[in-house]
Amino acid sequence: MKEAVATLYAEIFLLLSQLVDYLTKKRLKRLLGSFNEDLCKKYEDQISRINNRASKIQRLAEQGSRAELRALRLQLENLERNIIAGQEGEARLRAEIINTANRMEAERVEAMRRREIPTQRQLMDHLAGTLNKMLGDEALRAVIDARAAVHTAQQGTLGYATGLTVLSTAVASVSASLEVMADDVLLHSKHFEDLFERDRVRLPGLQLRPVMQTDRVINRLSSWTKGDPSILWLEGPASPLRDEYNPLTTIAARVVDLAGQGEVPVMSYFCHLPRGEILRPGNSTREAQASVALITALTRQAMELLLPRFETSVNLSEVRLSLVNGTLESLPETLRLLGDIVKILDMQMLCVIDGLHWLDDRSTNNILSELLKTLRSGNVKVLFTTTGRSACLQLDVSRTEKLTIESLNPKGSDVRLSGQTLAL
Repeated sequence: MKEAVATLYAEIFLLLSQLVDYLTKKRLKRLLGSFNEDLCKKYEDQISRINNRASKIQRLAEQGSRAELRALRLQLENLERNIIAGQEGEARLRAEIINTANRMEAERVEAMRRREIPTQRQLMDHLAGTLNKMLGDEALRAVIDARAAVHTAQQGTLGYATGLTVLSTAVASVSASLEVMADDVLLHSKHFEDLFERDRVRLPGLQLRPVMQTDRVINRLSSWTKGDPSILWLEGPASPLRDEYNPLTTIAARVVDLAGQGEVPVMSYFCHLPRGEILRPGNSTREAQASVALITALTRQAMELLLPRFETSVNLSEVRLSLVNGTLESLPETLRLLGDIVKILDMQMLCVIDGLHWLDDRSTNNILSELLKTLRSGNVKVLFTTTGRSACLQLDVSRTEKLTIESLNPKGSDVRLSGQTLAL
């Protein structure tokens, strides 16, 4: 962290020194040069580096905070286990049941916060499965330690009788799935943050800009959020405008912001081609590297939506996550990982991708097509916004999933984009 802060200060002082040099020029030279230069654009690269350094410091702080919370939680869980271990017989079994119920209640509250609210039947099935596994393990220990205790349980003791009944099921369940901590997945995938630009996930300030559009666009967005269709592509006329100056980018940012306000799970990314970026080995073009960054960003965000503790048979080990290195060679594994996590989440979520047309290239056609297939395979509603034609979307998106916008500033655009109009 100290090194990151020192580097940030160095970048700031370098920019300030360059600005001082500019200001100390003679007035006549500044006046003559002002006709041909844009001061903001002149120092755009330095400002971008400062923003990246600041984002890195923020990520380090967030990771440190998560690590401290995880350490505290583990200490509390160890304390609970020590208390339970000091009890015997029926008291111990009762304490384990209470402890399991408390953990499940905490997970349910977290799920409600993420808008992934299980039904009562799902909660009961989860409770039954957890208790069966716990009682099955208890019965297994009893078989090994004392056959007499198992015999007594078979005669009428509810806990051990249930344990013997579900013993084979519990053992099979354990072998088929493992309990995974979301903190571990995020910790082992922290290198993902270096493979994309975090400030392209949410564009700061755009959500505050008013968005006005025609009835046609608003109605189509509203029908998309309500379930028809699962993919919507808003294609505007070709335009060099970017970010806050681009009306379609502003629409995408507004949808992301409204989803966040409504606590709807959402993944997003605003594509662009960074100037001066060094290509990683194996990435033949800037478009290919930017496509890899897009997919990595979506995968990382999907991981952040995982429940704190869950069971799955999907391999989310540190070894598998380390295979993702931001190159075309690791891309198939990244796509499989994204598809696996979307299936684990098993909930309705939104995905907003802006500026996909910037990634059009021969080297990216198959990449973007596979991404679209992966998103279609899950319970994901996807919104694409482009100011220009996207070759990939042209091939893989049907006419019913596309809306062409003739003008970026239509006359009579008096419908405001809000949570009510989008049913979010």
